[in-house]
Amino acid sequence: MGWRIRDIFVRGMISGNTIRASLSSDRVEGDERSDHLSISGDGRFISFQSWANNLVPGGPGAIIECYVFDRDADCNGVFDDAFQGGVRTWLISRKSDGQLATHSSRNPKLSDDGRTVVFFSMDPLSSPDLDILTDC
Repeated sequence: MGWRIRDIFVRGMISGNTIRASLSSDRVEGDERSDHLSISGDGRFISFQSWANNLVPGGPGAIIECYVFDRDADCNGVFDDAFQGGVRTWLISRKSDGQLATHSSRNPKLSDDGRTVVFFSMDPLSSPDLDILTDC
């Protein structure tokens, strides 16, 4: 979206390649800002929060959501190939039934192996969640 939007980048220290990680699976730049990132120990997965509406089909609307960008979705062992295929962006702050959240989720943090993401949400993402308090 240009230089006025805050984006997430990752640089391969051996390859020297810098790629944007705040992309859709179709490699479209987010239409709003992204921040609060973390990266898995091997550098494959990057989590972040974003206000963007176009990172996944049927975007979430005007709320902050949490995403994971997989730099090797085709499992070929090449991480810095965002413009050669093999990347995927996942919306992780969904309800247990797969529906989109209606309230913001923030501050995703990846585990070292990239298999678990923690974040907090103002939305009741799992059931039973009978209160109106922020969940972690």
